[in-house]
Amino acid sequence: MKNNIKEYILIIIGSLSIAFSVNCLAIPNLLGEGGVPGLIAMGTYLFDIPSYLTNFFLNGLLIIFSYRYFNKTLIFRTVFVVILSTIFLHLTAHLPLRLPYPILAAVLAGAFMGGGLVSFI
Repeated sequence: MKNNIKEYILIIIGSLSIAFSVNCLAIPNLLGEGGVPGLIAMGTYLFDIPSYLTNFFLNGLLIIFSYRYFNKTLIFRTVFVVILSTIFLHLTAHLPLRLPYPILAAVLAGAFMGGGLVSFI
C-alpha cells in the first residue's frame, strides 16, 4: 500500500512538471518538443487550440488504440496521468514565463520535462 501511495505521488508531481514545462516554458518561448507535447505546442502555435484540449484528445486516442495490447493496471495509470496532465495544463495555461535567453528556456523546459518523465518510471 505504501508503494502505491508513493507511486501516485510521483505521478502527480511528474504530471505537474510536464505541464509546467509545456505551458510555462516551451510554448511562451516558442520552443518545440517531441511527441505529444510537440503536437500540443503545434496546435497552440498554428490553430490557437488550448494545450489541455489537444493533450486530452491526442492521449485519449492513444489510449483507445492501445487498450487491447496492455494490461488494465497500466491503462488505468495512463488514464490517471492523462486526466491529471489535462487538469495541470489547464491550471498552468495562464502562467507563461518568457525568458530573455532562449537557451535558458530550452534547458529549463528540458529539465522539467525530463524530471516529469523520470517520475513515471
